[in-house]
Amino acid sequence: MSRLFYALGKNRILPAQFAEVNKEEVPAKALFLIVCMSLFVPFLGRAAISWIVDVATLGSVFIYAFVSAATVKLARAKQNKLEMWTGIIGFVIMILFFIDIIMLPKLTIHDSLATETYFLFIIWPILGFAFFSDILRRDTVRKFGKSFIVWIAMLSFVLLVSLVWIRKSMSEYHSLVINNINEYYSNVTHTPVLDQQFLAQQMILLKDTQLRTVTIAGVVFLFAFIILLINYHYMNKRNREVERIANTDDLTQLKNMNAYLFQIKEIDDYIEDELMHEFAIVVIDINGLKYINDTYGHKAGDEYIQSGSTTLQEIFHHSLPLIFRTGGDEFVVILTGHDYEDRHKLMDILHKRSEDNLGTRRVVMAAGISDYRQGEDLKTHEVFRRADDRMYQRKAELKKMKLEKSADLPSADSAPSVDAVPCSP
Repeated sequence: MSRLFYALGKNRILPAQFAEVNKEEVPAKALFLIVCMSLFVPFLGRAAISWIVDVATLGSVFIYAFVSAATVKLARAKQNKLEMWTGIIGFVIMILFFIDIIMLPKLTIHDSLATETYFLFIIWPILGFAFFSDILRRDTVRKFGKSFIVWIAMLSFVLLVSLVWIRKSMSEYHSLVINNINEYYSNVTHTPVLDQQFLAQQMILLKDTQLRTVTIAGVVFLFAFIILLINYHYMNKRNREVERIANTDDLTQLKNMNAYLFQIKEIDDYIEDELMHEFAIVVIDINGLKYINDTYGHKAGDEYIQSGSTTLQEIFHHSLPLIFRTGGDEFVVILTGHDYEDRHKLMDILHKRSEDNLGTRRVVMAAGISDYRQGEDLKTHEVFRRADDRMYQRKAELKKMKLEKSADLPSADSAPSVDAVPCSP
């Protein structure tokens, strides 16, 4: 157990002090923790010690089974057949031990394990649920909680042991009632007469204990289920955050290329299933970014890109989740719904703003749009290609307009601002 605490300390589950070893390479602080935890146990009495030993036995089974399963996984990666088979054998032995020694006797032997032991079996994983909730909150590097199947398995274990505990408790109460009846009539000196009042009392006792036992088991299971939902909430929230980071562009906070590829894959599936009817793709390229970077530095270039991002969000504000930065100075917008219906008006606004910005310090963007042609376009790439061609045509038009207004360009000594930096000649 000291080695287990040592490993927990190394993984920052327990405080790091428990991962320290003395000059004999012994995790002395972990041993000291075990001693402190064990000091009060003898005062609980012999029966309580037996309950704790039974629970520790089951814990050992789980630990050895987990170690064996981990051995199989690591041995498979190393292609070490000997280690893999020893791991499999160890895992199977632990499963058989669990079934044959822990689970089967409760069905066949009346006095296999104490009823209190089964109740501790219920409390134990619930405490584990609660402890793991704290681990998830402190797990900033996201090492834990990647598989939800573990929670289902543990909740199933709680349910199974709860049923066993209910059955064993009911059996004990039935025996108690029978003993009460036998004792009552064994003390009767005259001919036994059926005492309806006494039997009614015994039945009430039996019903009350049954109701109390089922209620306790139900409350405990509900508590475990609530903790599981809380843990799932933490895991789901963390996974959404990981997904958001993976699909978000750091500079503009728009969706990135990874998110765009997922989106077009989804649209392609809709097209294949003939569920997609109308959408448009806008391809945008920021003019003059290389000139800004070379002349004023990359900080000014980043500000220039952010200015372009702000412009796109203002114009296509109904399509914010579908605006993607797919490259250094490249953006893609997928138009659906309201923005699709107003696509020509929105493109006119974008074109007009870029034309007005020629010769100023504000951002200039070339954009091309293409509609999806149902029955003709088999993939979104075909729509993108047409929009991309029109973007390059627009880029040439803006370059021609720029040359015509070259006399109005600002001085080369002017410094760029956050939302207004010089355009390339």
